[in-house]
Amino acid sequence: MMALFRRSPPFEPVPFGQKWNIDGAKLSIRSGPMEGQRLQLESTITRFKADYLFKRDDLTVGHCHFDRDPDTGLEVLWDILVHPEYRGRGLSTLMVRVTFRDLLTRDRRCWFGMRKLMKVDTRRLEMHNIGIGLISLRLGMRPESTLTDILAPRAVKSFQLLSPTEASPPGLLVHLNRLPGTLVAARIDPDTGRPENDPESYLKFISPERLLRDAMDGRVLVGNIDYRLVPEAIETTARLLSDDANELRKFTRALRAGSGRQKGR
Repeated sequence: MMALFRRSPPFEPVPFGQKWNIDGAKLSIRSGPMEGQRLQLESTITRFKADYLFKRDDLTVGHCHFDRDPDTGLEVLWDILVHPEYRGRGLSTLMVRVTFRDLLTRDRRCWFGMRKLMKVDTRRLEMHNIGIGLISLRLGMRPESTLTDILAPRAVKSFQLLSPTEASPPGLLVHLNRLPGTLVAARIDPDTGRPENDPESYLKFISPERLLRDAMDGRVLVGNIDYRLVPEAIETTARLLSDDANELRKFTRALRAGSGRQKGR
């Protein structure tokens, strides 16, 4: 009988980016490359849009905005911009966690997506903004189901290996005979959660079928495609965004309610 009254294990937050405190619109960063800095958060939230500015003094160091669907609770991150002087300092993860938490508190149902993750710039043949892609994978997002049609064998013209650069890991440029025209893809090392650095590893999976399967399983990160949270990741996502057990329960309820309102993926 005593087993029926066994207490749940105490809540343990999962590390996700830098630690910070927020007091009103004042954001104080307590760890990481930006430790000790204070940012001003400015937000404009309407029924259909959400816009967030992160400022230090008069300088906008970060900016992101969302499209909001009040009927389904879907919050789609359209873009995340970081000032050049603040890139590589963990600001993208901080911005995602701050904004996702804020949106989760505004409705009884909530769901998340990212629009055109890692857009392709064919003027520079390298992987761009891969950090936001890694954030999406960690939060439990996967490509939307349209990737199945985009990577149909008849739609793929060719693969091009992208050599690593100082700012970019190796990857693939996929040429298509349909929109969006091109995709980029990076293999993820399952042990580190980071992109693989060995270009030769890409020779093992240059086929549309393998690329699609690995992307849907989170083993490959695909750019220039929409990503969406999947129901299987609700608990993981809620725990990454929560600071305590009450938030975990609240965020989990909101995500479950949001999941039920989505029509396919």
